Amino acid sequence: MANLIYKIPQQGCYVTWSTSSATSPQSYYYGSTANYKCMYADLEPNTTYTIQRIDDSEFFRVATTRRDLMVMSATSESHVSSPFTTGRRIDSSSTYTFTTGNNDVYLVVYYTSIGEDNVRVMLNEGARILPYEEPAKLSRYSMLEDPDINLGYPYVESIPGMLSTQIIAPYPEYCMKSGGDYPFVSQLPALKSTDMRPLFNDYMMRCLGEEFNSGYPVIMPLENIVRERLSDIYFCEALVTDMFFEEIPIQYAYCGGKKVFGIKYHQLC
Repeated sequence: MANLIYKIPQQGCYVTWSTSSATSPQSYYYGSTANYKCMYADLEPNTTYTIQRIDDSEFFRVATTRRDLMVMSATSESHVSSPFTTGRRIDSSSTYTFTTGNNDVYLVVYYTSIGEDNVRVMLNEGARILPYEEPAKLSRYSMLEDPDINLGYPYVESIPGMLSTQIIAPYPEYCMKSGGDYPFVSQLPALKSTDMRPLFNDYMMRCLGEEFNSGYPVIMPLENIVRERLSDIYFCEALVTDMFFEEIPIQYAYCGGKKVFGIKYHQLC
């Protein structure tokens, strides 16, 4: 059985803990010094797992949550109060067995505030720890390449529906859509239909070369993109800043051979 922990930790994040209880994780913070580090894993609801720290580290504290806290690195959010369901402050190499609840789908392992590297952790299903194996996955959002997937373009393994034209319930938190010539990553709002509405995406995959959509594709949060509008169109004496055709965003419009509307993007430095 494979090691379920993701190999690459995330820097700058930590979990605060109740000083009076070893089972009460409190808040999650992101954006601190890179010496703070956490590991992550995906969990299944109502499933038993066992975890063990193989190498010594400053801490060893685990907490389950229904929220994907890894995505905070790509947003402006830096603090989540009480996102955890259960947890244990272990701070040793003892094994810890736990059973997830109905909504526990992520695990956070806070293990250092002093920048320790190469700390190994084993996580497997079942009520006993298995011999250590190297993690099978680097990170939930690692980029992979396969000539038989996504037309050969790099893709994110954890994002379902790579080339689907419709999102089927139950809706995923993320999806990858094929928009125009290149795919893009979209974080979905709470949708009530299976149609992709013309909302601007929180995450996009774009190819950044000499022009906006040329060169090698990368994933970036919306905060790194500035959108500029050119518009000479007015409606009821108000300047038009967004145009749609049957819910499809219009990028450019011309009248009499003259460009009267357009959208362009810049990557922030």
